[in-house]
Amino acid sequence: MTSDENGEAPLPAGWRGAVAARGAGAVQRSRPLADDLIRNLLRAEPPGRTVVVASSDQAVASSARAAGAWPTPAQILLSRLERG
Repeated sequence: MTSDENGEAPLPAGWRGAVAARGAGAVQRSRPLADDLIRNLLRAEPPGRTVVVASSDQAVASSARAAGAWPTPAQILLSRLERG
């Protein structure tokens, strides 16, 4: 799992701990770089691999869908991480 936070809102309490427990990390970047990073990561994935992109940004979701990924609202991922 790769998480790229654009820094618009603070992460919920315990979120980084839940992500770290699963062997993943969060990267904080400015907005345009975050969007570009997600697109670059999608291009690097081998064809046929299932990829889910959690973003509430409609432009990112649209790019993800066009690249063959499954976009989902960010809140879905956050809710699942908070449940543990």
